[in-house]
Amino acid sequence: MLKFLPMADDSALLAASRMARWVALVGLIAFAVVLYFRDGRRVLPLTATPPAAATDRPAN
Repeated sequence: MLKFLPMADDSALLAASRMARWVALVGLIAFAVVLYFRDGRRVLPLTATPPAAATDRPAN
């Protein structure tokens, strides 16, 4: 049978790096959500046809 040897105790360093990664990921997602609710609801979908440009002069 195989014996499982305990690993070196580096859990504090691993936990700090994992926590930093999760905080960065949550921050990035929160930033994207804020940008969506600030500008995204007024942006036309990519497949939509652009509206006609409003001009002051009549068409020829």
